[in-house]
Amino acid sequence: MKVLIVAPYIFKNEWHEFTRNRTGFGLMVNDIFESVSADADTFLLSLVITDGHGRILRHKWSDVFLCAKPKDWVEGIKLFFSYKQSFKNRCRYFYYGLNIGSIRKAIKNVCPNIVHIHGIGVWQKLIIDICTKESIPYIVTLHGLIGLDNSVRAPIWDKDIERDFLVDADNIGIPVTVISSGMKRRIEENYLHHVAHNITVICNGTRIPNLVHNSNVDIFDIRKKFNVKENEKIVVVIGNITYNKNQVQIVNAFATNKIAKPCKVFLCGRDMTYGEIKKNIEEKRLSNKIYLLGSLTRETISIILDQADLNIVSSKNEGFGLSIIEAYVHGVPTITFADLDAVPDLYDEKAMLTVDSREDELFADAIEAALENKWDKEWIREYGKRFSMEAMSVAYIKEYENNTNI
Repeated sequence: MKVLIVAPYIFKNEWHEFTRNRTGFGLMVNDIFESVSADADTFLLSLVITDGHGRILRHKWSDVFLCAKPKDWVEGIKLFFSYKQSFKNRCRYFYYGLNIGSIRKAIKNVCPNIVHIHGIGVWQKLIIDICTKESIPYIVTLHGLIGLDNSVRAPIWDKDIERDFLVDADNIGIPVTVISSGMKRRIEENYLHHVAHNITVICNGTRIPNLVHNSNVDIFDIRKKFNVKENEKIVVVIGNITYNKNQVQIVNAFATNKIAKPCKVFLCGRDMTYGEIKKNIEEKRLSNKIYLLGSLTRETISIILDQADLNIVSSKNEGFGLSIIEAYVHGVPTITFADLDAVPDLYDEKAMLTVDSREDELFADAIEAALENKWDKEWIREYGKRFSMEAMSVAYIKEYENNTNI
């Protein structure tokens, strides 16, 4: 089977052109590409300008201009004037239309049995149009829902595209996958008002660590580096610091002074609040309790998780919560809010503590309870193995087979 994965971008440390967007989406699409490649003849095409790397297809500016047909220029101009937005975004939408020629050629050259499209928006709709006209089977994977949460900042037209696509997909049977049961339930309740038979839940996967890298731990011994005392617990929060990820509520919870268990909290991710989180920590006099580690490699995060006692996910909206399973495979339990989409898929009382209320004081009480709990790290590690890359790959391959004639 030949598969073409199409996504706006991926994140991959090894190649500089793919390091601009370090997001859970970019990391996950790359993981899906690599894991599926073990079982199928898989290629990847993105909007990123690149010379190409093996099965990651070349995408150069020369390709964009030389492959553009008159109708693509017209589509680009049409998109430029279609939405009320900044000049920069208008240029981006013009690029979407102009770029379709090069994507059309790439699809023709690969001649895939199925195209796997990640996300839904203006650009992805153009890909769907190509697949429809060429009678190429395709599936669409949604990694989150932008139209149902005020915490997600997206243009109204992108939210409308999401809604309209899901309604049309339900009507004509376009195969869609989502990364959590909660996402599927919300689509059914808010967009469709009935059970969706075209939507399949495929949970994200993660690499199962070797756990034999004591020499690496010496490189980043978090207790030694930050003077963490023997009786203090190590708490981690993984992900870019944003309004939606809601790390500020963790700061607020500790500011209640209701968390008595000795611990130190490490926020592992790029600060995208323009220093607001640091200012908040300092104002609440928590600089000796909560630390900002900045953007870290996956390897460093893995080393930190080996030493951690608790993972906190405080997001307002989270399609899955990759850090939860990343913590699990290191034997680290998670505390999170019960209303997150992936909780039904990931919850076990031996691995997760959920909070029903989003009030700071009740959140603080729950963090204290999680720190006091006696978690079985070995049991959590075993539980985490069900969310492996291999399990995810098998599920996607099955979905491809179900939607092609192979």
